[in-house]
Amino acid sequence: MLYVSLWGGDAIAIIDPESLSLLDKIPVGSHPNDLVLTPDGKYLLTSCANDNSVRIIDTDSRKVIEQLHTACFPDAPAGSTPNALVISEDGKRLDVANADNNSLAVFDISEVGESRSLGFIPTGWYPTSVKVVDQKIWVCNSKGSSSFANP
Repeated sequence: MLYVSLWGGDAIAIIDPESLSLLDKIPVGSHPNDLVLTPDGKYLLTSCANDNSVRIIDTDSRKVIEQLHTACFPDAPAGSTPNALVISEDGKRLDVANADNNSLAVFDISEVGESRSLGFIPTGWYPTSVKVVDQKIWVCNSKGSSSFANP
């Protein structure tokens, strides 16, 4: 299966890789962008930039089974802009780049459906990519190491 985020459609498209035909659409939050599968392929996660969330989709049922809130405060308005995801090699931890908060939101996803926030890790200015290599977290910041006036 191919999974495609439909930024303006608030959905994930499932495409047959042989025929390139549309098999299904899964409704998710506003502006889904990055996609990542758990190591066992059981779950697909997508960050939704316009509503401070990550949706966890069961790949068999093709339904959202959990929503994670990525903002720093429970009732924060949209604006964290989660835009990149990485799952640890053991599949138990999720790191989410919150571009407009200059942080990573960290979640324990060892029991999907019962995931919990572990807190936040500060980053540079506007993180847009996050990877794990040799158990180290690597973050790319698209605007530099810190914000400053633009003369």
